[in-house]
Amino acid sequence: MNMLQPFTVLTGATLALGLLTPASPAQTVQRLTRIVQRAPATEGQTGAAEAKTCRVAGTIVDADGKPLAGVVVECFRYADGQWPPSAAYTEVKQRVTTEANGAFEFKVSPVTTVVLARKPGLAPAWMQYWNLTKDSTDERLVLTPPTTLAGMVADEADKPVADAEVSVSVSYLEKPMENGRMSFGYLSGKSARECFSARTGADGKFVIQGFPTNATADLAVSKPGRVLREPQRDYVSPDTMRCRSGQQDIKLVVEPAGGIEGKVVAQETGQPLTGMQLRLRPTGPGYFGGRKREPSQSGADGAFRIADLAAGTYQVHATFGTNLVPEWVAEWVSVTVELGQTAKDVKVSATRGGFLEVMVLGKDDRKPVENAGINASKEGYYGNTTSGTNGIALLRLPPGEYHVAATQEKARSEGSTATVVSGRTNRLEIELNPPPRITGVVRDPSGAVVPGLQLSVSPNWGHNTGEVKTDAQGRYEMSWAPQQIGPSGTTFYLIARDVAHNLAAAQDIEEGTKTLDLKLESGLVVAGRVEDVNGKPLSNATVQVFLWSGNSGSQFEDKPIRTDARGRFEMTAMPPGRKYSMDATAKGYGSANQSIQENADTNRIELEPCVLRVADRKLAGEVVDAEDKPAARVNVYMYGQGQPQGSVRTDEKGRFKFDAVCQGTIQLSANSQRSYGNARAEAGDTNVVIRLGVNQSFSSRPVSKRPSLKGKPLPDLAAVELGSEAAPAGKPLLLCLFDLEQRPSRRFVKQLTEQYDDLREKGLTVLGLQAAVTTAASFREWKDANLVAFPVGRVAEKADKTKWASDVESLPWLILVDAERRVAAEGSALDELDAKLKALTK
Repeated sequence: MNMLQPFTVLTGATLALGLLTPASPAQTVQRLTRIVQRAPATEGQTGAAEAKTCRVAGTIVDADGKPLAGVVVECFRYADGQWPPSAAYTEVKQRVTTEANGAFEFKVSPVTTVVLARKPGLAPAWMQYWNLTKDSTDERLVLTPPTTLAGMVADEADKPVADAEVSVSVSYLEKPMENGRMSFGYLSGKSARECFSARTGADGKFVIQGFPTNATADLAVSKPGRVLREPQRDYVSPDTMRCRSGQQDIKLVVEPAGGIEGKVVAQETGQPLTGMQLRLRPTGPGYFGGRKREPSQSGADGAFRIADLAAGTYQVHATFGTNLVPEWVAEWVSVTVELGQTAKDVKVSATRGGFLEVMVLGKDDRKPVENAGINASKEGYYGNTTSGTNGIALLRLPPGEYHVAATQEKARSEGSTATVVSGRTNRLEIELNPPPRITGVVRDPSGAVVPGLQLSVSPNWGHNTGEVKTDAQGRYEMSWAPQQIGPSGTTFYLIARDVAHNLAAAQDIEEGTKTLDLKLESGLVVAGRVEDVNGKPLSNATVQVFLWSGNSGSQFEDKPIRTDARGRFEMTAMPPGRKYSMDATAKGYGSANQSIQENADTNRIELEPCVLRVADRKLAGEVVDAEDKPAARVNVYMYGQGQPQGSVRTDEKGRFKFDAVCQGTIQLSANSQRSYGNARAEAGDTNVVIRLGVNQSFSSRPVSKRPSLKGKPLPDLAAVELGSEAAPAGKPLLLCLFDLEQRPSRRFVKQLTEQYDDLREKGLTVLGLQAAVTTAASFREWKDANLVAFPVGRVAEKADKTKWASDVESLPWLILVDAERRVAAEGSALDELDAKLKALTK
């Protein structure tokens, strides 16, 4: 008799019923798989993601900037877009060899992609892309002279280990940016091992050849019965890599390996299962997993063994076969491996479970959605797949309650729940919410539509909205999800620019905006000149214009402007009525910045000359930890008024050096994985010490160019939003001037908050003042997000009555006031307060 079995599915608010006719597992899979309709893939195509491509093009050059011929440039893609980068690459997707101009070009899918360039005699270089949404056609890869990574592999008794393979498991390549910062590209998996590997000799020593001079790396060691001792770290970044380029004293310690032994059995019958693949996932933080590990496989008796494991806790994931819908599934098993020990009798119970058939529909049109990613998760298991051309996806899952979600590009579903029951097919319908969109029409000053005009959103903080252009009728449409771009409260602008006709428009857009028409008007033209202190024009200087939203500025154009032979620059089609500023820098010189003030009588703005000081001084020192020990491979950043911005990394002895700084005061900050420190120094100082974990903002006395307030009455605090109730009469007062946009200021305010009770017991009234001009909304958002124990005011605008605060050059800045409201000291260090207070009472 053919019995029909009922089943139930739980969704957010929907109860669905269905039936499953008993059949063999293979027949059931075949029948249900046919439900998921999939379009045949063309050659070289693996999914809809690859149907949308972007151009990546650029030039391969040597260290002197000369184009290189004969460079093999390859384009890889992470397997299934996997991350972290310990995942293996798929096959090479594309390969070209450069000619005399060094040019290369690829069509890249919007998945995690790496471009790798190699030429004999030079070190490789690479760059990485995540989810490209527009063409990137001005890339520049620099092949540097090679260096080496050298060292020794030793066992736990410090004896050399011979014939061990040492390879790079993951490497970060540094790429200087226009603003003096660094960007990083990852190389890992098979390609990293092929580029950089060596074997140890009888003395345990190894030398890896051909490593770039601007990279850091983690190394892996392969030796049967031995595993590399993993470093303790919370995360993996350039700061926490084991090795830096050119390092010759690397020491890698290998320990006795552990292992896992067990058996895979059918949960219902206890019968052994053969052919199950078992993979491991470490659960500790800051772990890349070293070398690539192939999955183990259960034998005829269901037994499996996973060897050469470091001590730690792992999750064992078991899968069966390569079919879209597997025949068996198993919940993850957590196993702890002790040093040199094998965890035995691990049982992995596999089940045929139940099916979850998911229908993905568009919320607005109720049409099936193809190639939507479906994730089903519960504690101890995670499954994923994609929908077919009919919007249907099928997963086999262990029984239990699942959270189910669907995504496609920027479209998301609401979270749903489903109960999967063994032996039954459970059906779930999910509606995919389309991403919020803005539509509108762009017109010129006469009212005519403007076709083919590109639009952009500012600020975007690196989140590209893709290429948005008006069509033949001047219409545009773009996805709009501000919460994915920046913090709440940010004012965003939709910008349209017709550079050829010097027309532009910028309109505020809010989260709920759906329709927005733009009308172009005459754009601003900003021009100026960059010169040295003697008035000599600086050609090929870099000028960057920033568009401001509240108290934060974002880059107005993707690429900076270059000055001509006369030091001149010009930018056109800038939307009027907005706040702008500009920065100018040049190689071998410092920086200059100024705000751009709009002229009501004309749309052309001629700026004052940007004068750059020559950067002919050096600055050097060391970074030490709280115990005064050298801190190696720590990032050190420098900044200051008129100074070039830049960053370097300390060497193994904690030393750092900047070769080109300008005369004057420089602020330095250093950060490691767990600590931070800062200091202030003068150009030419080669013995600066930055202590991690110690705020040294006032370790040397800061300077201010405005006239000193010492001995003078404290200016009226009402002008900076601090009323009389905040500062009671007859008591000494400590006023801290700060800038919420500066990390040293934020840390110092936190430090004052921690010491507030002690300072109050000493009879001090403590006040804070946001001395850099900021909007009321931004200031309120900062106060809401930060618990400050004392009253805080702000400078709302630059005016004569607030110059005493806004013109202080070095922040944070302390002002000590006596009981008669006269300034007793300013610019003092926090640890000098006790002595200053005693002086007040004498």
